[in-house]
Amino acid sequence: MASIASIFLDIFHASGVTTSSLSITQYILRHAKLSFILHFKVVPDVLCKVSDPLVYANLISKISVGRTFKTTNFERHNFSDDLILDIIRKSDQFDQPSFADIGVSDGSGSVYLADKLKAMNIDVVLLDKYQYLRVIRNWCGKKYVNEDGYIVGLKLLFLYIYCFPLHIRADYLFDSQIRFINPVIYERSLSIEYFDIFSSQSAVPFSFIKAANLLNMCYFSKQELLAGFKNLHRSIADGGYLFIIQNQDNYESLLVLKKSSGGFSVESSHNDPELLDLASNRKISWDK
Repeated sequence: MASIASIFLDIFHASGVTTSSLSITQYILRHAKLSFILHFKVVPDVLCKVSDPLVYANLISKISVGRTFKTTNFERHNFSDDLILDIIRKSDQFDQPSFADIGVSDGSGSVYLADKLKAMNIDVVLLDKYQYLRVIRNWCGKKYVNEDGYIVGLKLLFLYIYCFPLHIRADYLFDSQIRFINPVIYERSLSIEYFDIFSSQSAVPFSFIKAANLLNMCYFSKQELLAGFKNLHRSIADGGYLFIIQNQDNYESLLVLKKSSGGFSVESSHNDPELLDLASNRKISWDK
């Protein structure tokens, strides 16, 4: 359990001056020193005023939904996407292959590969758990509440206070929602559907699943990651693939796993030893 000191340090680090004005937000972010001095934070409200896909992706990457940020960008992992595309092209075991991209944030990082797969007549589904924040207004400001019912942050005039470490639940009733869908997703006639890596299961197993910057030890413990692997195992067709991508410290890694009844076999690993042992653990009852 986190100490009181670490909780309040987290709160301080993620709190600061803010504004609902898009133009002022962009001005401050363009001036790094000013942003640093103000300890400036981006609030979800500004996303409602953005029509430019690149601006949207940049701003949403600075927004927290609790344990994770909505970090994303266009063509963020093209190296891995091209390797995935090559594997899918060479795979001929599925009559009508299907592809799911899980943890897509606003969807901008999925467009590069989705366009190529749709050109191959492969069904593409974009999935994410945190698709919006609920907004509760009261006399003192706004509360932003995530999918799990926890207050992520509180906006008081020009101050944003990060509240998630306190694990305060909010009433179910809310005034509005701020959805996290990049404008480019509408342009591509795509949508983002709900999926929780720990509990959701697909009614029809996918041939291929991609999880970029989701299954990593920055967000989850080994026990949680194992639970995620086991759940995803149930949503992949026999002989299907799970692609795990990480972007950290200016490098990109890809772990390619193939499903079998006994779990996952490692097909290839590019710069990612972190999850190898966990993903290929043969001592686990994968189907329980």
